Amino acid sequence: MSATDSLPGTERLIALEGTHNLRDTGGYPVLGADGAVVGRTRWGALLRSDALHRLTEGDLAALAGRGVRLVVDLRDERELLAAPSRLDGLDVEVAHLPVFADAAPAALLTGRIDLATLYDAMVDDRGDALTRAVAALARAGEGASIVHCTAGKDRTGLVVALALRAVGVPAEVVAADYARSAEHLAGDWAREALAAASSLGVVGELPPGVVEIVTASPAPVLTALLARVEAEHGSAAAYLAAHGLTDDDLAALRARLVEPVAAPADAAPGTIPTPATEDPR
Repeated sequence: MSATDSLPGTERLIALEGTHNLRDTGGYPVLGADGAVVGRTRWGALLRSDALHRLTEGDLAALAGRGVRLVVDLRDERELLAAPSRLDGLDVEVAHLPVFADAAPAALLTGRIDLATLYDAMVDDRGDALTRAVAALARAGEGASIVHCTAGKDRTGLVVALALRAVGVPAEVVAADYARSAEHLAGDWAREALAAASSLGVVGELPPGVVEIVTASPAPVLTALLARVEAEHGSAAAYLAAHGLTDDDLAALRARLVEPVAAPADAAPGTIPTPATEDPR
């Protein structure tokens, strides 16, 4: 746990009965073009999660208390029917923006089956869908937003990674945020997900690549993906712009996610300065 994670009211993992991987993306440094820290991500602005179909009454009350007003659901119709979100009584807008609207994830994989291949295919073939989700976060009204899929790891991981990189969070910080998923999904969630994968007609043990796709979130995989995106497009923001994110969207995303901080005149690049104001949400 970092010093930031231990601030009052700034829990990284939000412990609910009905989720395993609900996390806040607040408190991360945001760098300017010169590498100096110009802000940090706001606590309570962007939450990332696994599916929301097992939320309890207490969980719903907790989300209402956190001011959640938008839920971006990246799952496909099959997943929605199998595990409809339980949001009864919660005053939220739900944006259903499936990443795999017309093809299952497996349809993107040819040859190798592993996370790196899947993620490459997603940024190549699902850029418009990923960007629509980021745009929805940028255009959200007041309150917190939750973006989620089934695990809160792959589709959610790429949407959150692109959003954080677009506003200036360092790639290594974004990768570390992504990597937290595996530890939170380990145990009951992973066993249930692997059992579901095994029930799809696989004979014998699941291939290692399938196990990785279901349960793993290795930081080097996301680091390599971001490096490739930024080498080919110049930046994550440019990648999103190529798929429809407008300049106004990017400005709105920065305004929603970034809390400016006051940096001393002699601060070295990468130094995290003292926040101008505390927002302990």
